[in-house]
Amino acid sequence: MRSVGPTASRVRFGVLVGAVLAAGLVFFLTIELHLPGRTQAAVSLNGCTEAFEAGQPAAGDDQELRRALAAEFRSCLRPVLTGQVAFAAAGLAALAGVAALGYAGHPRWLVRRHRLLRLSTTASPRLVADLDELARTAGLARTPSWWLAPGRRTTGGQAFGLPGRRRVALDAGLLVLRARDLPAFRAVVRHELAHLRNRDIDMTYLTVWIWRAFVVVAVVPSLVLLAHPGLFVTPTRWSRQPAAAPAAELLTVLLVLTCLVYLLRNAVLRVRELHADAVATRIGGSAEELDRALAGLPATRSLAVRWGTHPSGPDRRRAVGDPTVLLAPRLGELVAVGLPLGVLTTNLLPLFGLRLGMEPVLGLGLLGLPVGAVLAAVLALSVWRSVARAAVAPGSWVDGRPPPGTGRMPHWSSAPLVLVGSYLAGTLLSVQIHDGGFGLPGTDPATRLTSALVLVAGAVLVAAWATAAARVAQAGPPPRWALPAVLAAAALAGGAACTVWLPFSLGGISLRPALGAAPAAGADIDWYAHVAAGSGTTLGQIYRLVNHPLVLPAATALWLVPACLSHRVGGGRTAVRRAVTVGLVGGAVAAVIGGLLPVAARLALPAEVRRAPPAGSVGAAFNEILDGATLMVVVLAVTVVTTVVVAGRGPGRPVTAPLAAMVTAMLAAVAYFAVATPVQCGINVWAADAPPSYCSAPPSTFQLAVTTHWVLVQGIVVAVPALLVVAVLRLVRRPAAPTGTTAAGPAPHSGAASEGRWARRVLTGALALLAALAAFYCWKILPNAYEVWLWTTFG
Repeated sequence: MRSVGPTASRVRFGVLVGAVLAAGLVFFLTIELHLPGRTQAAVSLNGCTEAFEAGQPAAGDDQELRRALAAEFRSCLRPVLTGQVAFAAAGLAALAGVAALGYAGHPRWLVRRHRLLRLSTTASPRLVADLDELARTAGLARTPSWWLAPGRRTTGGQAFGLPGRRRVALDAGLLVLRARDLPAFRAVVRHELAHLRNRDIDMTYLTVWIWRAFVVVAVVPSLVLLAHPGLFVTPTRWSRQPAAAPAAELLTVLLVLTCLVYLLRNAVLRVRELHADAVATRIGGSAEELDRALAGLPATRSLAVRWGTHPSGPDRRRAVGDPTVLLAPRLGELVAVGLPLGVLTTNLLPLFGLRLGMEPVLGLGLLGLPVGAVLAAVLALSVWRSVARAAVAPGSWVDGRPPPGTGRMPHWSSAPLVLVGSYLAGTLLSVQIHDGGFGLPGTDPATRLTSALVLVAGAVLVAAWATAAARVAQAGPPPRWALPAVLAAAALAGGAACTVWLPFSLGGISLRPALGAAPAAGADIDWYAHVAAGSGTTLGQIYRLVNHPLVLPAATALWLVPACLSHRVGGGRTAVRRAVTVGLVGGAVAAVIGGLLPVAARLALPAEVRRAPPAGSVGAAFNEILDGATLMVVVLAVTVVTTVVVAGRGPGRPVTAPLAAMVTAMLAAVAYFAVATPVQCGINVWAADAPPSYCSAPPSTFQLAVTTHWVLVQGIVVAVPALLVVAVLRLVRRPAAPTGTTAAGPAPHSGAASEGRWARRVLTGALALLAALAAFYCWKILPNAYEVWLWTTFG
C-alpha cells in the first residue's frame, strides 16, 4: 500500500486551524488597540524606544554600556508586551473554548433543533435490523444509534455524535424512499456510514464550531470596535477616536481574513462529502447504485454550489467513478496557507527586534524561522500528494507532469508560484496594527523585487527536491516515517533560509556582491588584477548564512532522508553511489587545482609581487589573493558538481545533489589545508626569508568547520542560477515518459540482489561518517554563530 499522505479533508482542516490562529491573532491585537489605557501604553512604548535609540550613539563600542541599555529597554517594554501577548493568548483561548463547548454539545443541539426521535428495535425491528446489517457490512467496530427526523421530507441523512456515541439521523423522506427504491435507500445510508468509516465526524463539527466561535469571539467584536472606537471609554456616546491604524485598510484586512476562513470552512465540508461518496462504494455498495442515487442532484455550477458546503452532483459522481481525484492537491490550499501567513508576518514585524529587546536582524530572523518552515513543509506536502496520486493513477500524471497535450504546468513548478504569490499578497494586504516603530530599515522597490525573486527561486528548488524525494519514496512501499521525514527536512531547510531572507527582504541586510580589492603590488598586471577582484568577491552579509547553526543540519537532512529511502531500491542506491562518486571527483579536481595554483603563481609572478607588502600598503596582499583564488576554485567545484548531478538522469537527481555538494566541500576543505598549504610552504611561494607560522602548525577542526561551511554555502548560492536554468529547460522540454513508468520512478529490479553486500556496507558506513562529520562541524561552528547572531543582543 503506497503512502499518499493525509487525506484532502485533513489537509484542509489543518489549513483551517492555522488560518484561524493567524487571523485570530490579528483580530485580537486589533481589539487590544481599543482597550482603556492603550494610548498611555503607546506613549510608554515610544518613550522606551526613544530612550534606547538615544543611548546608542553615547555607548559607542562600550559593550557593557550597550548590554545595560538593552537590559533597561527590555525591562521598560516588558509590562506593555506582556499585556499584549496575554490579551491575544486569552482571546485565542476563549475562541478555542467556545469551539470546544459547541462541539461537545452538538449532539443535544441537533436533537433539539430537528426534534429527532430515536429508532428502537421494539417500534421498528425490521428497519433497525436492516440498518445494523449495513453498519456491520461497512466494517464499523461499533454500530451507531439510529434516529429519525420526522420534520424533514428530504431523502438524506446526517451522521453526528461524540466518540463512542455516534449517531445517524434519517430524514422522513428517506424512509419513504426505502419502500419505493431499496437500493437507493441503502446507498444513502452507506454514504452516512462512510463518514463514520472515514472518522471525519469530529473534524466536521469542530470545523462548524470553529467558524462560529471565530465569528462570535473575534469578528463581531472587531467590527463593532471599528464602528465605535470609544466603546470601552464612552459606551453610550459615539465619538471619533484617533485610530491606531487606518480604519479602511484594517477593515479590508479583517474582511479578507474572514472570507478566507469562511471559504476554508466550506472547503472542508465539501471535500468530506466527496470522500464519503468514494468510500461508500467500498463498504458493500456498488458504484452504479450510488451513481444512480446522485443522478437526481442538481447539476448547477453556480457560485452558491461551487463555494458552498456541499459539492455539486457532477463533482460527486466524478469522485465515485474516479476516487483518485481526491488525492490530487489543490492550488487553493496553498493560497489558504500563504495569504494568512503573509498577513501574520507583517503584523508581527513590529513585535520582533527592539520590541523584544533584540537586535532587529536577530528578531526578524527568529520570525523568519517558523515562517520558512511552514512554507517549505506545506509545499513539500502538496508535492508529495501530487506524486502519490501519480503513483496510484499512472494514467493521469507521469514523471510529476500532466498528460501530454494538456498544456498545464507540472505541480512542482506551479505550486511554488502560487504559494509564494499568495504569501507576498498577504504581506501587501496587511496593515501594521501596532503603533510605534522600532527603527526597521525602509524598503525600496528594487529590494522588494529582488527578495520576491529570491523567494520564488528557493521555493522552486524546494519543490523540485520534494518531488524527487517523493518519487524515491514511492518507488516501493514507503515506511511510515517517510512523509514526516521529508516534511521535516524541507521545513529545516526552509526555516534556515528564511532566517536570512526575511531581514534581507526588509532591507536589514545586503546580499549584493562586492569585488575584491586591487593588489597591493602588481596591480599593473591585468590578469592578476582580475584574479584579485574575482577571488576577493563577497556576497554581502552571506557570512550570516555561513555562520548559521542550521545550515549544515539542513543540508545533511536534504540528502540523508532520501538516501535512507533509496537504500531499499537498487536504482536509488545507484543514484547515491553516483552522487558520492561525482562529489569525490569534484573534490579531487579542486585539490589538484589548489595544489597547482601556487606553482603557477611562482612561475607567472615576479618575487616582488609575491612578497609581503610593506606596512601601511593599500590593497590586497598576495597571500590573501592566493588563498581567495584557491577557495574560489573549491566553490566553483561545488557549483559544478551540484549542477552536473541535477542535470543528469534518474529520479534521484535533486535529492542526491546536496550529497555530492557536501562530499566535495568536505574533501576540498581538507585538501585546502592538506595539499594547497603544504605546496605553498614547500616551494616558498611568498619568496619570504621565513615561512609563515601556519606552515608548521596543523589546521584546527574549527578551521575545517568554518571552511566547509563557507565553501558549501557559497557553492550552493552560486549554483542556484544554474539549477534554475536546468529546471526551466526540463519544464520546457517536458519529455514523455516510457510506457508503464510513473512518478514513483523505477521499480526495484533483480540487479539489486546481485550487488555485493560489502559494497552496500561500505556505502552505508561512508554516509554515516559524512553525517557524523556534519554534526561535528555544526558543533564547532556554534561559537561563530553566537558571535554573528546573538552577540549584539546578549553580549
